[in-house]
Amino acid sequence: MNNLVGGVLGFITLSLIARHLGAEELGVLGFGLSFLGMFTFISNLGFDSSHNKRVSEGMDLKQCMGAYGTIKVGLTLLMAAFSLLWIQIYVRFFDGFSGNNEETVVYIFLVYYILWSLSWIPITTFNAQRKQAKAQLPGIIELLVRAPLIVVLVLTGYGIVWVAGAYAIGALVLLFVGFIFLRGYRYTLPSREMLSNYAIFALPMSIISINAVFYLYMDKLMIGIFWNAEEVGFYYGAQRIIMFVITSSAAVAILLFPTISSLHAKGNIKEINLLVSRAERYLSMLIFPIIALTIALNEPIIDLILGDEFGDSGMILVFLALYALLAILNKPYSQVLTGSGRTGLAVRISTAIFATNLFLNLAFIPENIGGIALLGLGGLGAAAATFLSDLGRFVLLRKESKEIIGSTFHPGPMVKHLLSAAGAAAIMLGVSTLVSSDLSLILLIPELFTGLIIYLGFLVLLKEFRKEDYEFFMDMVHPGKMGGYILSEIKE
Repeated sequence: MNNLVGGVLGFITLSLIARHLGAEELGVLGFGLSFLGMFTFISNLGFDSSHNKRVSEGMDLKQCMGAYGTIKVGLTLLMAAFSLLWIQIYVRFFDGFSGNNEETVVYIFLVYYILWSLSWIPITTFNAQRKQAKAQLPGIIELLVRAPLIVVLVLTGYGIVWVAGAYAIGALVLLFVGFIFLRGYRYTLPSREMLSNYAIFALPMSIISINAVFYLYMDKLMIGIFWNAEEVGFYYGAQRIIMFVITSSAAVAILLFPTISSLHAKGNIKEINLLVSRAERYLSMLIFPIIALTIALNEPIIDLILGDEFGDSGMILVFLALYALLAILNKPYSQVLTGSGRTGLAVRISTAIFATNLFLNLAFIPENIGGIALLGLGGLGAAAATFLSDLGRFVLLRKESKEIIGSTFHPGPMVKHLLSAAGAAAIMLGVSTLVSSDLSLILLIPELFTGLIIYLGFLVLLKEFRKEDYEFFMDMVHPGKMGGYILSEIKE
């Protein structure tokens, strides 16, 4: 529900910013988020995962809260100090910020990231306990505050600086609501032993968190440095569309990590194998039609959400959609490595993929470095680099997971999902080409829903969608059960 609300409101705000403020202003927003986002690893350094694992393993909650709270506050202050230092270095020794409010936006996002970092104290605790109502409701409330505020600001003529301010206000709401739900939790001053216990698991995980953060923000930063804010806007707009698809699978990863950790502590390897196999099948069933329809209808999707100015974002969206497919199917396997304590192996894979992505970005994005001619593809190059590097992750994660829990990869269902999705996308693409461009935009949403229905029909014909699958999905989204679950947690 959090991701659904976030996706709908995110598309609305993204469309308004793109259409009313333009690609350059959207690029300033994306660059500001990435410029300081590169340092958010400092506020984590693997201790978020360490807290998640220790609490899910059943260690004393008071001691865990004391250790994690102390560490998190200290790391957040350290992140703020390094961010301020980086701003000064960039101004003094590099070209500095452009004249279109970039520096102001960056300082606002510094406040945003400080508040956002501290909000993970309650959220990580709730995730570790698998209390998803308490973990997700702060994010829903934050969205319901931030998104309408951005809409009002954009429609009344305020610029990107005010939009960045709305992000900071949203982070304040996230922090406030999270700590309201944390009332009643007790903590003790951390002992040296507990801090050491946290650090032992966090040390290798810190490398993964550094790689993940750079992987997330480096592309936009490099486009901003080697190109301009407008090119960042073309890339960031397409990325924001596809990030909704990626974050929609976050629920699986959030729940799999503490579940696998708990099962591994009990030695239930067979149950982990079944859990991962089932998760992959359902993720594959859900993601293939979305990706296929996005690729087939990339131009009208870009036109509908971002507008005519973003015509160059179509192929960027295609490569990012392919990346999203891999990223989502990778989630169960990445949780196998960290949840089973194989952090050294996870670090090696993460580092190899980051190094590959860095090399490809340097080869694909700039036109030249030091007089050496490169591909100069800008945002399209960044999208291609992201897809190609994650293809390596797809292979490595499955290979190493097999060594830990045995084979879980069964290609049969995935092939059926692929064929059904390709068939539905081909039909919808044919329909789209038969109507005029003006009418195709009006019919885009009905086309997407029709494509999903056709996909489901193909699955039924192939006997890949059965009665138990229908009951599983209906049970998952049952409003009465969801409401009861949320109320039971809040009443605690």
